[in-house]
Amino acid sequence: MSKRGISTTVIAIVAIVILVIAAVGVYYLFFQPPTTPSGTIKIGLIGPLTGEEAWIGYDGLDGAMLAVEEINAAGGVNGRELEIVYYDDGGSPEQAVSMARKLIDEDHVVAGILDHGSDLAMAASGVFEEAKVPALVPWAGHPDIVKGNYTFRVGLSATAPGNAMSYYAYSTLGKRKLAVVCTVDAYEESYAGAMKAGFEKLGGEVVYDKLVEWGEKEYTSMLTELKNSGADVILGPHDFSMSIPFTNQARGLGITAPIFYGSSSSVQEYIDGVGQAGESGGGVYVLFYMQLDDPVTTAYTARYQARYGKAAGPTASYTSYDCVKIIAQVVGQVGDDHAALTTGIKGLTNFVGVGGTITKFDRGEDVKPVPIYTIQSGAFTLAKLVTEPQYISPFV
Repeated sequence: MSKRGISTTVIAIVAIVILVIAAVGVYYLFFQPPTTPSGTIKIGLIGPLTGEEAWIGYDGLDGAMLAVEEINAAGGVNGRELEIVYYDDGGSPEQAVSMARKLIDEDHVVAGILDHGSDLAMAASGVFEEAKVPALVPWAGHPDIVKGNYTFRVGLSATAPGNAMSYYAYSTLGKRKLAVVCTVDAYEESYAGAMKAGFEKLGGEVVYDKLVEWGEKEYTSMLTELKNSGADVILGPHDFSMSIPFTNQARGLGITAPIFYGSSSSVQEYIDGVGQAGESGGGVYVLFYMQLDDPVTTAYTARYQARYGKAAGPTASYTSYDCVKIIAQVVGQVGDDHAALTTGIKGLTNFVGVGGTITKFDRGEDVKPVPIYTIQSGAFTLAKLVTEPQYISPFV
């Protein structure tokens, strides 16, 4: 072959190589295949880990951590492990806001769990809403928390239990005159407002309505007024530290009307504190966040006891566990992009959780049955599982 022929061949080969390189470059520039996500899937959690509500903060954290451990032991989500990044809110809305920003801006979480009460959850949810990062609310119940597009309640709202309680008091117990003693608290006031409105809508009458400050222990004067009002059913302050003296003093004054309480009284401390007073007169009725005899719930309760050597708390443990399970399920389906994850949560239906089956999310509110318990033979016993749609949806 002549030198000219060799040169022509070399030039042709070089040209082909250049064309191949260029073609590969164009492909990766315009048609680059998606990369497979790697690393841990970070879920943020903020709650009260110090102060008087630290017990419920740690209860929620323990429930979330148990879910993470179980998911990771089963292989994670599409081969990726979950990780909980958690911070103390210090009982301060300002601290809750600061920690929410840290989770989003520095830790780059895929979603948040707002494991605190209504005032703090409202503050933190605003940060997640602004950043367009989904956040789940285990137990705070104020309606305004989920008014945006990125926050979802996994516990019970204040409105649904208030509706359910009013329905049970009026329709099942046949009561017609309601007295309300409510703690100055965003959640409790919303709950009381829903119960009063529901009771009146059914045809009942609110005959007594008073607010008390957090930590109140002396109710004799107020209960004397209440007794004279002719009330035949009562909604009392929710926290067990207040509902115990309220119950004992009411029964001590000869008030026999049924007394209703929120989930903060669904603890053994309440039963121990009221003794026989909890079963006297018309009894007491307490909101629960889970159905104790449901097989899914009882299995979880046993796992929690085995893992931590203590009983699961009445609220945060169950719902925080469900929050992690929901995030993991939806990430497994649509990935960890914030927009896709938010859309996936909105479309979630019939999620079977340890805190009950969520039929759907309706404008951020979960729709699920409301368990009402009473006390019999020294133990909480299911009085009614309210399933009627018009009483378990905040928007009906």
